[in-house]
Amino acid sequence: MFGYTLIFITAIPIGGRVIYHEVRTTIESHIESELTNATASIFNSVKTATSTFIKNHLMAVAEKNNDILHKIYTDFEQGLMTEESAKDLCRKIMFSQTIGKSGYIFCDNSTGIAIVHPNPGVEGKSFINRIFVKT
Repeated sequence: MFGYTLIFITAIPIGGRVIYHEVRTTIESHIESELTNATASIFNSVKTATSTFIKNHLMAVAEKNNDILHKIYTDFEQGLMTEESAKDLCRKIMFSQTIGKSGYIFCDNSTGIAIVHPNPGVEGKSFINRIFVKT
């Protein structure tokens, strides 16, 4: 009986340590996996929200500028200003705006040719297959 008691008392701590080590390793692995998944999910959510915000902001800027330029065009059609003064006013309004820290607004036609650009040397050149945003 004494021998069984001694074996039992010795086996319990050893078995406990083995079980503790295995459970700890499994839990740590599971927690690390969950944190990795949560981090990736949060990153993707922030990336999507940021992209959506930027697109919405740029769309709002474009729509507001369209409204302003349409009003100037209407004033020109009604004879309230000359064509040259309307164009100058449109350029002044567009080129006074910045997009982000160093971006700017320009106009191109449906074929990708720059019609109005802050750098006059660019007007008339194609913008097809060009990178517009540098990260």
